[in-house]
Amino acid sequence: DRKRKELKVLYEKANSEENTQRIKKVSGELDELLVREELMWKQRSRATWIKEGDQNTRYLHKKSTWRQKKNQIRKLKNEEGTWIEKKTELNAMATDFFKKLYTKDEEVVPFELIELLPRSIQDDMNIKLTEKNSEKEVSDALFQIGPLKALGQDGFPARFFQRNWSTIKKDVIEAVLKFFEDGIMPEGINDTVIVLIPKGRNPQSLKDFRPISLCNVIYKVISKCLVNRLRPYLDELISETQSAFIPGRLITDNAIIAFECFHKIQHSKNPHNTHCAYKLDLAKAYDRVDWNYLRGALEKIGFSPVWINWVMKCVTSVRFSVRMNGEVLEPFTPSKGLRQGDPLSPYLFLCVADGLANIFKKAVLGGSITPVE
Repeated sequence: DRKRKELKVLYEKANSEENTQRIKKVSGELDELLVREELMWKQRSRATWIKEGDQNTRYLHKKSTWRQKKNQIRKLKNEEGTWIEKKTELNAMATDFFKKLYTKDEEVVPFELIELLPRSIQDDMNIKLTEKNSEKEVSDALFQIGPLKALGQDGFPARFFQRNWSTIKKDVIEAVLKFFEDGIMPEGINDTVIVLIPKGRNPQSLKDFRPISLCNVIYKVISKCLVNRLRPYLDELISETQSAFIPGRLITDNAIIAFECFHKIQHSKNPHNTHCAYKLDLAKAYDRVDWNYLRGALEKIGFSPVWINWVMKCVTSVRFSVRMNGEVLEPFTPSKGLRQGDPLSPYLFLCVADGLANIFKKAVLGGSITPVE
């Protein structure tokens, strides 16, 4: 409004060279502010199907405010089944729930499972994975991030960095390369906000929400650099029974195989049908990953100490804060779990889940179970 008023005053003044130049300058500043406002409303609306050139319409504003009202958490049941409605009690319940969820389980002893993992990394792979990072790798990683993804703790979307890359390029690249040189995560870079996404309609407890982690852009660039180096080798490292996130494999293949197995079981002509199927409960699978198991799995697979240090710094240096109804709550430090929202997490989970595949391989070799053929 201030810029509009200033522009109106300038148009009412007598025509002069100085006034014309001032009008051009203020008009440019107003255009930039309007573009920023439109981007803010697009991001707030989360209507990702809207094309970049669409108008900043009334529909966009209605969708944005509707989302905000829809995601409001007004009451929840606690562990005793009592409804909690007070803001302070809801906030305390949310923080306590996630503190407990991300606290290490001392009864977990992963070493026997780690021993089942085969060494898959070759020396030449480790050399490629740990060679010095280039400025191009950092730039490519930044521009692979969705420009209007939800904001992290720093409050900046990737679009800010991408649009102003010529100005901030040097500082960003220096910060990212320093991490890879020193192996030290600067304080604040890995601060993460947990937002609660309902799994279905009318969620009643915190278990009915999916915790999505909103990471800072600088951290995402570091994580993306690691992912871009790891992806080409996944096909050689990960068991053929896993197909998600691996180039050249389709996750639908596993679903088709499962349907074929069920079809064979149902139409088996064996009078003593001894077939059975395991249904595994992978609820909160990312959140329950034990960090000692993750480190041990990476070591057993054969990753170099330098690479493992980079990965574990990304995982263990995190500090969480829950966002409840727009308010960021008290921060806390976890001792287990992977983040849904971290670009690196799906690929680390592949290494974790390979332990399960090796349990079944051991059982097959031991003769205790026989696979469907």
